[in-house]
Amino acid sequence: MHGRIWFLVGTAVWLSGAFCLSGRAAAPSDPAVRGADAFYAINGSLRGILLPMEDVRISSRGAGVIHRYLLEEGQIVQKGDALLELNSEEERAEISRAEAARAGAAAELAHAREEFARVEGLAKDGVSSQKQYQEAHFAVEAAQSRLQEREAGLEVARNRLEERLVRSPIDGIFFKKLKSIGESVERFEVVARVVDLSLLQMVVYCDAHLLGRSKVGDLRQIELLEGPFAGAKVSAKVAYVDSLLDPATGTFRVKLILEPSEKTIAGISARLLLPGETSTAQDATGP
Repeated sequence: MHGRIWFLVGTAVWLSGAFCLSGRAAAPSDPAVRGADAFYAINGSLRGILLPMEDVRISSRGAGVIHRYLLEEGQIVQKGDALLELNSEEERAEISRAEAARAGAAAELAHAREEFARVEGLAKDGVSSQKQYQEAHFAVEAAQSRLQEREAGLEVARNRLEERLVRSPIDGIFFKKLKSIGESVERFEVVARVVDLSLLQMVVYCDAHLLGRSKVGDLRQIELLEGPFAGAKVSAKVAYVDSLLDPATGTFRVKLILEPSEKTIAGISARLLLPGETSTAQDATGP
């Protein structure tokens, strides 16, 4: 099972680098070849690439040197899982200092409270003065303030240590390490990729005359154009339709989603079949 997942991910990325998201290609110049509802919808291609629902390139929040990877490529990850750790000696030392400062502030507060309790008791017996009582009360408040300051400093130190970890923002598969152990990275530099293959998506560009023929929720057939199941037809659901045309191209986008399967592998190209179409065999002259 693990090997199969890795094959799907590898196929997705290798092919996604070879094609753009839209799958646009130059249309044949002869309108008779294209046809009204044939392979090319005038200016819009009905082809697309099956891609992962999400392909996230994860950046490091801090600069440093990669100390270790906590997960390996191909492993399933949950949102929030740490993928790698940068060098963190200084941050850990800062936490130790902050913890010591907090402990000292807590001890001062405990002593101030004991002293206040003693002075308060004497005040009730009429032994201590009002000034001594107020000073003891002030000492407690000052010690509380110092403790809060030390606790805030400790929280800052912990946040800085947290920035040495790079975590996955989504559930998915740890696809690729983009840096090696020992390499330096800059702040916000991309260091890893995680993909979500729970669903696949395909975006196609349609010509203006097809506007209004698809709406969100519609089930459509797509034909696989590559791979061992080339020519097979599978169902996909319309997830998004542009509400206006791109004035530069005269096209609009239709985004479809479908379940991954043995046939529908991320990275292969496919074509949206318009209602009434059964195949693209008549488009053999197309690229």
